Amino acid sequence: MSRRSRDEASAALVVAALGRGLPDGPALVLEDPRADVADALENAGVEVHDWSRRRADPTWPACDGSFTWVGMRLPRARAEFDMLLHMAAGALAEGGELWAYGANDEGIRSVRRRLEPLFGPAQTLATGGHARLVAAQRVSQGVAARCGLQAWVETHHLDLPWGSV
Repeated sequence: MSRRSRDEASAALVVAALGRGLPDGPALVLEDPRADVADALENAGVEVHDWSRRRADPTWPACDGSFTWVGMRLPRARAEFDMLLHMAAGALAEGGELWAYGANDEGIRSVRRRLEPLFGPAQTLATGGHARLVAAQRVSQGVAARCGLQAWVETHHLDLPWGSV
């Protein structure tokens, strides 16, 4: 299955699930290369912020709990997933809902246990087309979110034959 097919199948699950109930406040869509989810929300009258680090101005969304719903396309790298997960947790109001979606062969089946430290128990909302949609709610007793890019800076010291860097 190509990345494009994975993106299509994942987005189709989310759009179908949105037909059963829309967010009741502002929504944030994270790292989705397709516009299907953001477009479906906008067409339904939901205020949407569509964020991707690959865009010209990838300003980190405020970590002030200003969103009631976050849709997150499962990224390829584990570190990127962790960063986006914390971004979602910081952006969501208490009780706000995170929907993580992706293809089965990308690791979406193991996402539920990775959501639980920052969110409550996760559940699978939909499956189909070799993709899955998993949802969890932001809870106040969850782990504090690492907000902002500065929280993710890592510094490493290397000893090389010609000197340290």
